[in-house]
Amino acid sequence: MCGRFSLDRTADVLEARFKAKLRISNYTPLYNIGPGMPAACIPMDDEDGIFMYHWGLAPQSKEGVARNLINARTETVCSKWPFAKLVKTGRCIVPASGYVEWKAIGKSKIPFLHKVRGQELFSMAGIFEDHGDKRRFTLLTMPAGPIAAGIHDRMPVILEKEEEAEWLAHSSNPEKLVQKFLVKKEAALEAFSVSSKLNRSFDNDPKLIEPCPFSIPEQLSLF
Repeated sequence: MCGRFSLDRTADVLEARFKAKLRISNYTPLYNIGPGMPAACIPMDDEDGIFMYHWGLAPQSKEGVARNLINARTETVCSKWPFAKLVKTGRCIVPASGYVEWKAIGKSKIPFLHKVRGQELFSMAGIFEDHGDKRRFTLLTMPAGPIAAGIHDRMPVILEKEEEAEWLAHSSNPEKLVQKFLVKKEAALEAFSVSSKLNRSFDNDPKLIEPCPFSIPEQLSLF
């Protein structure tokens, strides 16, 4: 899965990388994007625009309980409710500068920021829904590749530039694209541990994603 990510570049860098214009006036770099928070998205119905959608689909279950679906498994996104319809008509790409996964070490969960080597920004595959007066999105995930698997067994679908255009194109067959994602080569990732304060903070603080060595407290023996 993917539970946090960052977009720590300025508006001009973001627009230049994705050849799209921000449709909001108050954009600022985001260092610590969590579930329920707004994040930049480029949708298939306006691929020249960058909008702010909220992270996490919120459909109601048959029991009337609202969900907050932040991830969708690539293996089942074309067949499972509520994703199957959205993958046909609500595809989007989600710009990022890094994403976070946690590794269990002893009794601690250590956050690791993953970046694509040599790239200031990359994109993740997403789908979105209209939800009242705003749009909400979820990220597609896939089995982790050799690098990412050292931290977690799942990872977001990171798109190559040519895949971005395919994912947004109305003429694309989403089932075929999803099958390609499941066998695609892992991006050139690099990962490093960041502050454990990330575990309990949603502050927009750049220090939260700076490299930070971790330490595991020694357990005292009673004997």
